[in-house]
Parts: sequence; structure tokens; C-alpha cells
Amino acid sequence: MNAPIVADPRDLMDLDCNFDMGTEDLYAVKWYKDDQEFFSKCEYYKMEALADLKKYIAEQNQIVVSKFTAQINDLKDIVLSSSEKVEKLENEIKILKSRNTQLEKAVRENNILIFNSDYVEGNLLEFTLNLLNSNLELNISKEEINRVYIIGNNEKEKIILIKFLRFITKQEILKSCKKLKGKRLSIVEDLSQEERSERRVLVEKSKEARKNNKKAHVFRNKLFIDSIGYTYKDLITNAQRGVNEVNHTQSQKRPTTSPADRQREENTKRTNSESGPSTIDTVRRLTRANKNV
Repeated sequence: MNAPIVADPRDLMDLDCNFDMGTEDLYAVKWYKDDQEFFSKCEYYKMEALADLKKYIAEQNQIVVSKFTAQINDLKDIVLSSSEKVEKLENEIKILKSRNTQLEKAVRENNILIFNSDYVEGNLLEFTLNLLNSNLELNISKEEINRVYIIGNNEKEKIILIKFLRFITKQEILKSCKKLKGKRLSIVEDLSQEERSERRVLVEKSKEARKNNKKAHVFRNKLFIDSIGYTYKDLITNAQRGVNEVNHTQSQKRPTTSPADRQREENTKRTNSESGPSTIDTVRRLTRANKNV
């Protein structure tokens, strides 16, 4: 038989109990108090552990954020440096393109092209000299020609390229080309692809001006309408200005237009059409021409 459990009076001093309770009840009360104290300590240590964990996580997050911030700053520096290099390279490319354009113009400056010459075979230099002198009524000698040869692979239409030693010889030939009117033979300047595209636009505008009973012709890289010269860039600027004016007029237009307003609009359109090559159609044609370059 087990010995009875006797409570230590010192253990029971702090217990809030009734001394009429039995020994087992007293021990139950003590165990309850011990459990409460244990759970309180567990809760305290749990909160302390959570606080430490939160602090650790915050520190680790700060470390990670600092590392990523440093990496992002490094990437920003790399991107900025790359952007500066790209911008520098783009500027260098523009400069090289400009120099190449100027060089190409210089190389072609003394050249002309002859179309529909009916050349078949034989001495090309002699054939070309005879062709120029007989059709243009000139007296060009062999000494004025640097080189002459056939370009292209078209057997049916052989294009003759002539390189003169002096620019003045080329100019003399071009001035005499008016004598070819009504003939199949054609003599033109040797232009770059960009210049040909620009010249095509100038010629088109010249034809339009002549249809409107204006005096117009193209000389070198300029269009002259009633003695006023226009470059290709002038046409672009004037055409864009015309588009902006039309857009502004349309944005300011009222839903209902009075007869007086319609008359003013017609007068404005008539003035714009007579002022020079500044039309919306010009912008469209110039844009198509640029795409073909």
C-alpha cells in the first residue's frame, strides 16, 4: 500500500485555498498554480524568441536590400555609361555618314552619264567623243577625259559613265544638253542615290509649277520657280509648315461655317497654292521619296 502524500506546509503557504479542502485538492491547486507559472514563462520566452526572430529577419532584409541597392546602382552606372557610349557612337556615325556623303559627291562631281547611246562595241572613248561633239556641237578632246566605261549589266541599255578632269568641262556639256531636245539621247549628272531621290522631287515640283503657268526649272540641286530658288530642304520645311497651318485651321474650325468664313478659307487655300511648293501632297511625296532612298 502506497504511503500517503503529505504536503509540505511551506509549499501550501502561498496557495489561495480553503483549509477545509482535502490533501488531494490542495495538491491539485498547487499543480494548477505551477502550470500557470509554466505557461506564463513559455509565453514570455515565446514572445522574446519572436522578437529576436523579427529583429534577425529585419537585419537580414536590410542586408539583402543593401546588396540589391548596391547592385542596382552599379547597373545604373553601367546603363548610363552604355547610353553615353551609344550616343557618342551615334554621333560618330552621323559624322561618318556626312563625310561619306561629301566624299561621294566629290568623287562624282566631274562625272556624267549617257543613256540611249546605241553603243555596241569598239573603242568606247572614240565613240563617246564623237557622240558628244556631234550632238552637242562641242570640241572636247581626249585630254579632257580621265576615264570612260560602261556601268551596269543591262545588255540592251548600256550606260556610259564619263569622268572628266575638270568640272568646267562637265558644266559645258550640261549647258549644251538643250540641243538634245527631241532626240533619244540623254545626258545627266552622275548623282548619288540620295541626290537622285531629291532631284526627282525637284523635277516633279517643277512640272507642277509649269502646269500652273509658272516659269520653273531645276538647276543642279535647286528648283527655281519665278526666279525664286528652293532646295530640297526648303520643300520639306514649307510642306511641313503647310500641314501645320491646315491642322491648326481645322482645329479652330466651327461646326457650322458661314459663307464669309468659307470665302476666307477659299482665299487662304488659293493664296497657299500660289505662294510656292507648300502643299500636303508634297509632304506625302517627299516621305515616299525618303523611304525609297
